[in-house]
Amino acid sequence: YAALEASERKFRFLFNAGNDAVFVYHLTEDKKPGKFIEVNDVACAMTRYSRTELQVLSPVDLVVPEEKEKVYRTVLDLSEKKHWVFEQTLLAKDGRTTPCEVSAHFFELNGAPTILSIVRDITERKKAEESLKAALKEKDIMLREIHHRVKNNMQIMSSLLRLQARQVKDEK
Repeated sequence: YAALEASERKFRFLFNAGNDAVFVYHLTEDKKPGKFIEVNDVACAMTRYSRTELQVLSPVDLVVPEEKEKVYRTVLDLSEKKHWVFEQTLLAKDGRTTPCEVSAHFFELNGAPTILSIVRDITERKKAEESLKAALKEKDIMLREIHHRVKNNMQIMSSLLRLQARQVKDEK
């Protein structure tokens, strides 16, 4: 019995020690996401829900309305592919949204189809992407401006050469 308790403490510690949120849920008979059966401390912090509150919710309850259908499609894909990585916008209890990368795994647990989702906050990555996009747009604008100026300078030189050519009598 002591070994079982030690194993349980070890599992709980490892389950809660990670940097990413972990959600575990069964699928319903009609292959829809069921209620969470297990979540870690990071999941609670990320969603602003207590463990008890989360265990009466399902993944559909934690996404922005425009992404709810995506959850259903992903669950169907998972039952075939067994593993799927995708981006999702997490909706917290207080209405705050968080862009996330979800790594989901499909397996059987005690005969029930189950999904383990590891959810990583990618807010900083999204900010970096936006910053890079803005920098790329700025560079593109500068490149077009340089191209325009070079073209104008070439036109001026061409006009000056044409003017000079009119005054020269020698064909060579």
